Amino acid sequence: MKTLLTSPNSLNLSSCMTKFMYDKIVEAAPKKKPAFLEKGDLMHIMLAEYYREKMKKPEERLPHLEMIDKAIELGRKKVIKMDLEIEESEDVVISTFNQYCLFWQTDPYTPVAIEHPVTFVLFEREDTDEEEGLRVLLQMIVDIIFENQQGHLLWTDHKTRSRNKEATPVSNQFMAYAHVSGTKRSMRNNVGFQKTVPPERKFTRDFFPYPQKVLEWWVGWTVYRAQFIDACIKSDNWPPDFTKCDEYSGCWFQDVCMQSPDERERFLNENFIKRVRLQSIYDKR
Repeated sequence: MKTLLTSPNSLNLSSCMTKFMYDKIVEAAPKKKPAFLEKGDLMHIMLAEYYREKMKKPEERLPHLEMIDKAIELGRKKVIKMDLEIEESEDVVISTFNQYCLFWQTDPYTPVAIEHPVTFVLFEREDTDEEEGLRVLLQMIVDIIFENQQGHLLWTDHKTRSRNKEATPVSNQFMAYAHVSGTKRSMRNNVGFQKTVPPERKFTRDFFPYPQKVLEWWVGWTVYRAQFIDACIKSDNWPPDFTKCDEYSGCWFQDVCMQSPDERERFLNENFIKRVRLQSIYDKR
């Protein structure tokens, strides 16, 4: 039986296999990490620490303001090694984190798991005399799992943003959460960096319920994409998708693609570094 491993991040990247190749196979990264990623990472570090403290028994918990201070102290230690200006970390990220914690101080949702690793058998077909069997595994880390007042679990991802944009439920990550959790729902926890927007608009939560047939449709295409990725790797063939080059803040491999094919390896070596992977199978961004 053949076993294939995928993740929401790999599925996203697979729309442009050229980018997938540079990111996952070559493991190339910019010498300086973009500020928007560093800000998001710093926020995630502090949120994880804050919610770990909130998960403790009431008698073991720090007072709320001390919880915030403990998370901020950890964040400041991490910033030293990040590609982020101290001023921006203080005025934008840490300030926003403090506002977030105060806004959700009386949160009706209770954290029950933080940065929860998951490996799930998404699809399995046994070997037969006619064809080899197939198993597709999905791996990911869930930012946080909340329990609501009715005892229902909500697999949730923190999303930082600099402007309000309507969230879409048509997402590999959120459909994966809904399917793997067995709840057919997921939640996006928005943390806005906007300085002129009031807290009630910066710190919102999007709830995504899914019909069973939609999740089955997603599973089918995910199995297909996992096999497509495997075929590209085996054939060393990396089809590009030029419609993805300017999405979000723009693909950071654009300058590589603008080089002649025989010059790209040299350009990568001169302008990119080998990414250090602490959790190589759990790339979320």
